[in-house]
Amino acid sequence: MMATGYRLAMGLACGLQLSALMPATCMAQWLPTLEYQLALTDQQSQAVDVQSQRWRLQPQWVGQYQAWRFNVLPQLELQSSGHLQGEENQNRDNYPPEDINYNGPLYWHSGLRADMREAYADYDGTLFATDWSLRLGKQQVAWGQADGFRVLDIINPQDLREFNLPDQQDTRIATWMLNSQWSLGGDQILQLIVIPDLTFSERAPSKSPFAITSPELTPTITAGQAVVRKATKRPDWRPEWALRWSDFVFGWDVSASYFAFFHDTPVIYREVIDSVVHVSPEYRSSQLLGVAANTVYGSWVHRFELAWLDRQFLISSAEYSAGINESPEAQFVYGLDFQGWSNSVLSYQLYLAYLQDEQLGTVRHQQSIRHTMMMKRSFLNDTLNTEVFLLLNRDYNDGQWRLTGDYQWNDNWVIELALDAFYGPAIGPFGQYQQANRLSMGLEYSF
Repeated sequence: MMATGYRLAMGLACGLQLSALMPATCMAQWLPTLEYQLALTDQQSQAVDVQSQRWRLQPQWVGQYQAWRFNVLPQLELQSSGHLQGEENQNRDNYPPEDINYNGPLYWHSGLRADMREAYADYDGTLFATDWSLRLGKQQVAWGQADGFRVLDIINPQDLREFNLPDQQDTRIATWMLNSQWSLGGDQILQLIVIPDLTFSERAPSKSPFAITSPELTPTITAGQAVVRKATKRPDWRPEWALRWSDFVFGWDVSASYFAFFHDTPVIYREVIDSVVHVSPEYRSSQLLGVAANTVYGSWVHRFELAWLDRQFLISSAEYSAGINESPEAQFVYGLDFQGWSNSVLSYQLYLAYLQDEQLGTVRHQQSIRHTMMMKRSFLNDTLNTEVFLLLNRDYNDGQWRLTGDYQWNDNWVIELALDAFYGPAIGPFGQYQQANRLSMGLEYSF
């Protein structure tokens, strides 16, 4: 990890200071952006109120040093007001404590936060007589075909401080890893990922409108009952690793994958001793086997993902279970996209999840079904982009809908507008956020 940082720093220094001396092997480019977002809600005080007001600066550098290409993306964020501002998560057990300066926020106080969003170097060459590429450093890896469902796309943990409302790329937390790919001939590619960085998902603080309250996802404690929370048990150092094979077969892009990983949110074990609830969070491991495929028939795109997890950890109401039941789980997503209308895309997705073991006390349904509909359309020579997104969770008949639009005013300015709403009973994973409905407006300036 330190060697990676040294290589990136040397490449950055080369690009900024020595390009005049070595123009053929040493180049760099600065691509900063500045974003402003204001989110308004009427749920907290029954009047229009500020949910969040955020400034974000991303001074990105990209460049090349000899055969290495590099990308460095720091981020400075200021939450200047609102219900999401200023409550630092003092319990930062989602970051490795011994490496928090490399993995977690570089600085975080009173709404001001500095992070290294990404920092990696790329190298292309030949290894064992095959084409080989390497990406080394802090990065994101996107697997799968689904929009909004994390079936195979679970390599990176998530920033859940605003649930799923930010763009998917913004919710992934980049982690330090070795990401290598080999060409096996034709369209076959073998990918190996080794992740020594055990950073986990960042959850919303307890007082946030996006705090998890659904009994399906967090234990229910009786009002007035004494609770003792033990320190979160992190895993002993053991890297996660993944293997993925992909090819183009009979008109289909297909892939098969394996991932040995730790769940990105802790399993909440609990025990009642002398009328006191003792809570013991712990990060637990699992294995995933998955396949994915997509193809195009005329104006239609068919895509699917199938995953099997050997251990899913589920909230249980049974007293003898320590508050948790375990079961293997199968997940499936089928997507159908229609692109036959000019400047438009219409998409439908069906999500199914099935728990193999039906155990007494499990709060979650054995079978889960969700549907999504999305329509995207662009206008004015693709400078105005609009999207309508609808989600129905059949488990509780809850869900969400979203209207978004962004306008490319000129080469530097983008104007954004979004309306987000959740519905259904508060016990559902989406209905729990009824108090988080909001209208958000944003500006983005690229230097």
